[in-house]
Amino acid sequence: MLPSTTSRVEQNTADSINQHIRRRTEDNIAYFAEHPMKLNNVCTNLTMSGTLNALWKRMRLP
Repeated sequence: MLPSTTSRVEQNTADSINQHIRRRTEDNIAYFAEHPMKLNNVCTNLTMSGTLNALWKRMRLP
């Protein structure tokens, strides 16, 4: 039986890369917690470029 996708990705990625991703994620969360309007701008830009819509379509279940 295969592990869940999120576990499988982490298990098959080098520890140094996982640490880097974790650190960047924590930094981004801290930054946007202090600058919520910047997050709104990022979301708006993604929506306007169609990137968010394309991502959403790929994520939805058939």
